[in-house]
Amino acid sequence: MRRATVILNPGARSGRGQRRWGFWQERLHGSDLSCFFVRPDSMAHIEELAAVAEADVVVAVGGDGTINAVLNGILARGADGPALAVLYAGTSPDFCRFHGIPTAPEAALDALLHGRICSRDVGRVRYRDGAGAERTSFFGCSVNLGIGATVAARANRWRRFLGDGGGTGLAVLSALPGPHRRLELSVDGEAPVVLPRCCHLCIAKSPWIASGLKFTGDLHPADGRLAVLAIAGKSLFGLLRLLPAFYSGTVSSRPDVLFRFAQSVAVQGRGAVEFDGDPHGALPIAVDIQPGALRLVVPEAS
Repeated sequence: MRRATVILNPGARSGRGQRRWGFWQERLHGSDLSCFFVRPDSMAHIEELAAVAEADVVVAVGGDGTINAVLNGILARGADGPALAVLYAGTSPDFCRFHGIPTAPEAALDALLHGRICSRDVGRVRYRDGAGAERTSFFGCSVNLGIGATVAARANRWRRFLGDGGGTGLAVLSALPGPHRRLELSVDGEAPVVLPRCCHLCIAKSPWIASGLKFTGDLHPADGRLAVLAIAGKSLFGLLRLLPAFYSGTVSSRPDVLFRFAQSVAVQGRGAVEFDGDPHGALPIAVDIQPGALRLVVPEAS
């Protein structure tokens, strides 16, 4: 019998994610999956539990932040770690969208019980934490600087009152005035490019940035590539005009936006760093792709 450690984030979706917990727990008890259920008290605790789980699969029950914590715990163990599965109970399912993992409770459960395990890429990011110490973490969606980091911090507070789209939309509008910083961007070891008054810089493994914000591009879960999207030198009016292109996905095809694929990216400058929906630290950063590093449970037909 397969063994699973099921990690519930009780704070996911401002606690509303717990409504699905009883449904999943009842059905998992009657399945052919031997489950150990845990309720951690912090993101750090989630990562610790995933790192020591004696299981074939670790199930993240929560949103993209919970998925990131479980992912980091698993990958800290190296190539022999368990697979990751997701029962989604968050607000903005960017990771699940990209990997074809259903978010409806019954379909998500079916994917866990009857899905297949495949190898998927993740990004690795080196940055500085709040104390200035160098840290290394992994991400499944994207690293965001500038507006993106500010939006993540504010949207996490406002979504509980305004919902996913409303909270994120208001966070975006409030973040547009800045501050905008001078950054130096180096892609795949090339000479650095100076981005004066950089408004937003995204280094992504997934084209879904947050809550319907996205870009179009030939990016796939196991193609060994990252996407780099940068916007610099825009006035507030110019950013407002650009905003609809983030919702349509066409922002990456605009001539006034830097967009390219990469295996490694380095950024020098000042400012906060956000990845997979939560603030984590500060610049400078170094990001690279880790091809096939994650074993992920996806639906059989995915």
